Amino acid sequence: MTLAEFVTLHTTGLINFNNQLHVLYNPINSTEGEIIALSITHNALTVNGSTALENTDIENILQQVEVIKLTYDSVDYNLTVVTGTNYSSAPTPFFIFQVTSPINVPDITGAPFQFNSNEGDGLTVNFEPTLLFGNFETSDYNALFSNAIVLRASKYILESDREIGSIVPSNFEAIRTLSASKAKVQDSFYTDTGLKNARYTGTLSTPDIYAGVTPSLSAREFIGEVNPADADLNLVCVYNRDKLLQPLLHTGPENLPRLQSSSLYIQTPGGNTIDQTEVVLEYVYSAGAPGGLRPTIDRGDVLKFEDYDELVRVVKHNSFNKRIKVTRGVLGTNIETTINPATSILKIDRTDIYKIDDFVRNLSAISNKVVYVEANHTAVVTDEFGLVYQQITCPDPDEDFTFDDAAGSDRRLKYNIKLVGKSPSNINIYNFEYKDKDKFGYGTYQGVMSDEVIKEAVVIGADGYDRVNYSLLDVEFKKVKD
Repeated sequence: MTLAEFVTLHTTGLINFNNQLHVLYNPINSTEGEIIALSITHNALTVNGSTALENTDIENILQQVEVIKLTYDSVDYNLTVVTGTNYSSAPTPFFIFQVTSPINVPDITGAPFQFNSNEGDGLTVNFEPTLLFGNFETSDYNALFSNAIVLRASKYILESDREIGSIVPSNFEAIRTLSASKAKVQDSFYTDTGLKNARYTGTLSTPDIYAGVTPSLSAREFIGEVNPADADLNLVCVYNRDKLLQPLLHTGPENLPRLQSSSLYIQTPGGNTIDQTEVVLEYVYSAGAPGGLRPTIDRGDVLKFEDYDELVRVVKHNSFNKRIKVTRGVLGTNIETTINPATSILKIDRTDIYKIDDFVRNLSAISNKVVYVEANHTAVVTDEFGLVYQQITCPDPDEDFTFDDAAGSDRRLKYNIKLVGKSPSNINIYNFEYKDKDKFGYGTYQGVMSDEVIKEAVVIGADGYDRVNYSLLDVEFKKVKD
């Protein structure tokens, strides 16, 4: 049976019944076969002994399943989930998981699995990971930065009140009747959210105090200067100015903060363009995507369409339906009129910048700022959450050069581009017009394209576009026609 036929059996109601799990098994030979898919309804028969409908809904678990383990006759069959689809609008809502397994299954077509659950030799089904019900969010009851003060009380161990010289506790009768106070000790040294949460019941802090940073934090220190978002870049980048340098922290993967983007191995579907009104983006996997890929896209992440300037912020991601709800044109970028089919979607890698407030011992996000990085003479721009979304290359401090001297030479700023010659060092020379004539000027200009010259001659402006220092090139930038 094909996967499509298996799905049809459910959507037509032929085998779509509550509290059931169905397996799509296809024989390989006369003695064994493979399981290629499973269907599981949203509601289990029981959960922790309860059969109430509100207690047996396992949709939250099924949304996060990565491995399904079937145990039969003391043999484990670990099925890795490749894709999962939620049929939530079906009369009996269910999931269908397409799976792979490293081992084959004995033939079950001749004699179906028979088991007696009361004898302990039955079929056991485990989902991994099992995240049961509830919102797993940072809250006031998570212990952050070791400031939790209330010890968790044991469920089983009782307090023993003793007087000096006495062997028998003064509250012995209360202990005997199990009415004594519970001891302030943890029953376990471990929970799935960490040892510290096992030990404490609460904390005085909130995530807002710590710039929204999660309890598990890894950061690197660097020396920099914090400037307003509208600061003059010539002043930000002046090397010999007395700067207000201070230790700062960043969460990027390298020693110094910088703008980086990475491939998610996804792209917009072929055949249809995306217009400027669409806020729900469908995607498909790109060629060469790793098998079993589920792209890591979280609420608040910033994405970019390859070869386009527009940035979008993620509102919600549904990996099963392969849809991303976004806010278009964020961080000062314009909404593109159309996005071409099969356009790759990139993710701006998460690098946050913040500082420690020495007076109140809090973390403060460096939000909506231009941050000068001393070690590599660059600057980065942060958004309202402290996320780095733009990088500026400062001019060489040994050069008598400012941003005002640089010509807008980014290919994206121009149109009507025509190759008219080459310089003595073989640099292409073009005639072109600027798209934004009010900003860069009317008429036809002659110059270079920033992506074709040495990187030492290129600086990135505060608007994210390249500028070129023509003093380092054997090409003259000039206006050739009004």
